[in-house]
Amino acid sequence: MMKKNMSANRGTASRQSRLHVRGHEGSGKFHVMQKAELDFIEEVARKKTKVADLLQVDRSRITKWQKGEFPDAENVQKIAALAHLFTLLISYYYEDVALSWLKGTNAHLGNKRPIDLIRKGQIDDVILAAKQTIAGSYA
Repeated sequence: MMKKNMSANRGTASRQSRLHVRGHEGSGKFHVMQKAELDFIEEVARKKTKVADLLQVDRSRITKWQKGEFPDAENVQKIAALAHLFTLLISYYYEDVALSWLKGTNAHLGNKRPIDLIRKGQIDDVILAAKQTIAGSYA
């Protein structure tokens, strides 16, 4: 994997995300932080179609969420997890490598793909694997 020159970070690694599911306080509107997380994921993935693929939703659903529609709790959790993972990964790797990391098999995860485990809700395992990968530990 290509490692990123830390001075070329452009500040995106400083973005923070929260991994718990936030409520919509009855408004039915997408929380500002969640929208920022979704926008950040799109910035890394570079296309709405890639974001939709990662979340396993139709591309039009991404647009609706960005315009304020509130996603279901499962997708809120996936959005937060992906934003957190990308924040970790792009602090060390280029964006395209971080995206490839999610879709490739990972020895720290029993040769499973991180994105598949995120889709199953095994977010903590994937975050740990990302940290182990960045630290250079071997499985």
